[in-house]
Amino acid sequence: MIPRHQAERRSLPRKILLGLAILSYLAAVGSGAAAWWYQDQPQEIVGSLMASIVFFAGVGVVLHVLANASLPDLRVKR
Repeated sequence: MIPRHQAERRSLPRKILLGLAILSYLAAVGSGAAAWWYQDQPQEIVGSLMASIVFFAGVGVVLHVLANASLPDLRVKR
């Protein structure tokens, strides 16, 4: 969980990354539901849906880490 003072300072790109991470997690859940729904179909369909779960979950983790990264100020001060 992010401390409250950090969540208030979140910039627009970081908010967008967090939203995309949540969408990616939802896509992974949707792929899992579709894999369960189509479990009686050919194995290629179910296999591709299960691969989609891994892909979307991985993308979600990466975007979530980027959205919550605490980076130092790297600007040159004069």
